[in-house]
Amino acid sequence: MMKSGALLTVALAMLVGQVAFAPTATAETKFIINGTPAGGSGSKFEISADQKLMLEAAKKVVSNDYKSAEALYDQAISINGSNMDAYLQRGIVRRELGNQAGAESDGRTVVALANSSLQLAPNDANLYHRRGMGLRLVRDFDNAKADISRAIQMSGQLSWKTDLQAIELERKAFR
Repeated sequence: MMKSGALLTVALAMLVGQVAFAPTATAETKFIINGTPAGGSGSKFEISADQKLMLEAAKKVVSNDYKSAEALYDQAISINGSNMDAYLQRGIVRRELGNQAGAESDGRTVVALANSSLQLAPNDANLYHRRGMGLRLVRDFDNAKADISRAIQMSGQLSWKTDLQAIELERKAFR
């Protein structure tokens, strides 16, 4: 089993990146969760049940409790079967646990969900990044690299370049 600490770090950054804030013209802070403004202002905001489970799972990952993290991702997916990030995170955890078949299954699900979403939002860089990460789980490194490169071009999100570097390392490790 290949250790994928870099992939876990990137995955946690993706999860943390889902909750952001944006100041408005009235100096009120609005919280954005998965691109949707959350109710309230200041420090009050709500996240969905699946997102709460994902945050708990991320804590388990940080403490290397992958079995518990996998169970929490399972619960998040049972609540929201279209949560691409839950499938990505679970796939990464499954890979850490030595369950490559499970990781690849989650990767294929992410690719399918991203393909469907791209039909509605073909200019969404995040969707290309997610699909690229799903392709990475199934070890389709060339297409993963192409999608992540496209996402970087579209968004200017330079932190995603670490994913490209990690893909090259994984490609070499799995030859």
